[in-house]
Amino acid sequence: MTGSGVPKIMGQIWIGDRKAPEPWMKSWKASHPSWEYVVYDNTFLTSRRWFNHSLILEYFKRREFAGVSDLIRYEILYERGGFIPEADSVCLRPVDELFSEPKLYTVYENEERRPGFVHPFLASNPGNPGLHMAINILNSRYGAKPEKLDTPFRSVGNRFLERFIRNRKPDVTVFPSFMFNPVFHKEKFRYVGDGPVYANHKWGTTHSKYEEYEEAERRSIFEAVVTKLEQLLTSEPKPKLAPPHILH
Repeated sequence: MTGSGVPKIMGQIWIGDRKAPEPWMKSWKASHPSWEYVVYDNTFLTSRRWFNHSLILEYFKRREFAGVSDLIRYEILYERGGFIPEADSVCLRPVDELFSEPKLYTVYENEERRPGFVHPFLASNPGNPGLHMAINILNSRYGAKPEKLDTPFRSVGNRFLERFIRNRKPDVTVFPSFMFNPVFHKEKFRYVGDGPVYANHKWGTTHSKYEEYEEAERRSIFEAVVTKLEQLLTSEPKPKLAPPHILH
């Protein structure tokens, strides 16, 4: 554990049909040698049925992999706890000091350009009540009709979480944007202060920075994952979401 708060489990999510930005991802592992490190990839994604499996399948079939990433992020953090930095970010300093309390943690996207908007949750203790609430809201809203999902940003990501935090008021620490996003995706919005900067977000999807597989290999990867997700949806019983941990 980091103190008595978040377990020292560092995971990064990389799913879909593009090549992982391994140098960026390895910077996190190298800076945190005492942490358990795991990559949640396509194999992990298709190793089980998820609570919000129908939503995950819908976004994967649309190739909106950010939505898949957000949805499995919430369930992983709820089940295991830990810290999941963005795969398209480079670690600049260790985060050991940040997660001392058993609660949710995230970071503002940019206070000036997108006031109130936050990134999908970065870290949590396992069994967090706020995550339990968010996962259930998404299930009740879209579980029976995943085709009603809007873009990941609106339905399960930044915009959804802004409203969720404002209306439901979970116990969450929201870090200032400069700590993990010192440069907004438009270069002119760059942090120039002296606060601690833990990461440099590369905005890989926004700027199309990922390397591509050959088209035939991309298609093969994509079709294999969709097939497996569809099989899991019909062959495996829906998992139960364990009750949240109540801290005293």
